[in-house]
Amino acid sequence: MSIQYTYDADLKQSMAYDGSKQVGFCRYEVQGNTWTIYTTHVLDEYGGQGIAKKLVLIVEQEAKKQEVQLKATCWYAAKVLRI
Repeated sequence: MSIQYTYDADLKQSMAYDGSKQVGFCRYEVQGNTWTIYTTHVLDEYGGQGIAKKLVLIVEQEAKKQEVQLKATCWYAAKVLRI
């Protein structure tokens, strides 16, 4: 199994795919100069593989590129980002 990751600024999310099947996402909202991750989800059968962590880190990387502050109301994202 090879998981592919994408980022979509218009949809405000990072996504994980196994072939054409979406298996996970990390979504955020924008308020001014701050992005807030509010949900991260991976299908149960794909859990425990580090997919959710990678999805959060992709959003973090994009936030750094855009020079915006990153917050999280999603407990998992907050844990990964240590915020």
